[in-house]
Amino acid sequence: MPLPALLLLLALVGCAQAVPATPTSAPTGSPATGTPSRASAVPATIVIEAEGFSVLDSDGLSTIEFAWADDPGDIVTELDEVFGMRSSQSFQPGDGTHFADFDVYTWDAFSLSIARLGEMSRSDYFLPAAVEVRAEEVGGISIQTVAGLAVGSSVDQVRAAGVGVEEPLNTGGTAYRIDPSEPELIADLSEPTRTVQLDSDPANETIVLLRAPALSFTPF
Repeated sequence: MPLPALLLLLALVGCAQAVPATPTSAPTGSPATGTPSRASAVPATIVIEAEGFSVLDSDGLSTIEFAWADDPGDIVTELDEVFGMRSSQSFQPGDGTHFADFDVYTWDAFSLSIARLGEMSRSDYFLPAAVEVRAEEVGGISIQTVAGLAVGSSVDQVRAAGVGVEEPLNTGGTAYRIDPSEPELIADLSEPTRTVQLDSDPANETIVLLRAPALSFTPF
C-alpha cells in the first residue's frame, strides 16, 4: 500500500516534548535475524520493538525474529505463512534526498516496507525497513508492543505504560513514541534513537496506528 504515512515518521509538525520513559521488559529476546527458531510452532502474536519485531507462539516463545537492518531474505514468505495469506506488493518512491525507494508488502492491516539500498549496507541507513499496523489483529495474529499496547488501546493506557516523546500530528491527534532502543537519548536532542510510535485519533482518545521504527526527533 502507498506509504505517505511512512514519511510522517520523520515529517511530523509541532514541537516534540520529552517526558520520562518507563522501561518495560520484552517477553522474549531482542529481534536478531529472520531465521525461525521453532519452525513447527503455531504463531500467535507479533511483538513490535524499536529495533525489529518477533513472532511468538501461544507459549510466548519466539518463532521468527527480524531486525530492521537484517537482510530481508525470506521474511516476506515467512509472514505469508504467519498470516495465512499472500501479501500484496506495491512501490513507494523515495524523495531523492533522505528517503530511499521502498518495496511495500501488505497483509490486510499490516505492512512491511523494505528499502532498496543497492550497495549501501542496511545497517548504515536510518530506515532500512519499517512496519505499519492499522488493526489489533491480522489473520488471527495479535500485533502489539512489548507492553501489550496495540491499535485500539486508549491513550490513557499508553501514558500509563510510559511515553518517551509526545508530538502533535499534522493530521490531528498525537504521536506517542515509546520503548526507545537507547532510553538515555530521549532527552538528548543531539542524537536521535529509534522508538515505536503509536498515533492517536484526532480526539486523542484511541490509538489508530502503530508503526516502527520512528526516530525520537527529526535530525534533518
